[in-house]
Amino acid sequence: MRSFLFVFFFCFIFAQASSAEPCKKFQEYTVLPTHESGKDKSFTEFKKKLDQAIQSKDIKFLEKIVDPDIKFSFGADSGKKGFWTEWKLDKNPEKSEIWTTLANTLRLGIVRDETNQFISPTIFSKFPDKLDAFEYTWASGKNVNVREKPDVQSKIIDTISYQIVQLDSKEAIQSGTCSWQKVCLASGKSGYICDTYLRSSVDYRAFFTLKNKDWKLTIFVAGD
Repeated sequence: MRSFLFVFFFCFIFAQASSAEPCKKFQEYTVLPTHESGKDKSFTEFKKKLDQAIQSKDIKFLEKIVDPDIKFSFGADSGKKGFWTEWKLDKNPEKSEIWTTLANTLRLGIVRDETNQFISPTIFSKFPDKLDAFEYTWASGKNVNVREKPDVQSKIIDTISYQIVQLDSKEAIQSGTCSWQKVCLASGKSGYICDTYLRSSVDYRAFFTLKNKDWKLTIFVAGD
């Protein structure tokens, strides 16, 4: 009888714990990618050429737009020569990761600031001031699946679009083609998102500044 009561009590407690919210709720934030290139005619034309250059891996165009004093790290290094070396553009430019990294940055929106600079992606400029950029991240897509377990076959517990989520664990779990990050949603639900669909607000960002009537890439850096 005692064994039965113990098992019943344990199952009751487990059921209660399972139905409880695994995360603390927080204010919901949705940050939609905004594309403000059209606010400046000259930048609109520049952006079209830039997109074409990235697609065709046009090294001559990139060399033309990279500012001589470009900032690409938080160390002492700066300038075009260091940038070229950092991204291995001096050896085999077609295989450089700069093209994919720039494309993935620019597709997530671009914002014009009060100094008339254009900054990409949107999340860098619009990330909520109240949140810690290293504790929270951004679901950078529409209808992103949140799964019960770190597996593409796992049950979908929610679907979110461009929402801020809290990192529940700093270490990702590798499974299949995804590195799965455990996250907490604003609603209090906890689940896993493939890191392909997550973007830190302090990941790579690009700053474009008008200098002598030419648009220049003046900053391309990640971190804080």
